[in-house]
Amino acid sequence: MFDQFTLGIEEEFQIVDPLTRELRSHVTEFLDEGKMILGEQIKPEMIQSQIEVGTVFARTFRKRALIFQISVA
Repeated sequence: MFDQFTLGIEEEFQIVDPLTRELRSHVTEFLDEGKMILGEQIKPEMIQSQIEVGTVFARTFRKRALIFQISVA
């Protein structure tokens, strides 16, 4: 039964102006540059000051953890 499930990690980031600390809606800049590195793993969110970065799916936690370690290294 458990072999039908997969595991993925999703992180959501707020885009913050470094001077004012206010949220910024520069999602297209992040997406354009992020897609060159992360491909389809980076996506926009409904809130324009937020982006989502997800990992590829894995069938086991051990495999998921290994893929995550490689992707953040």
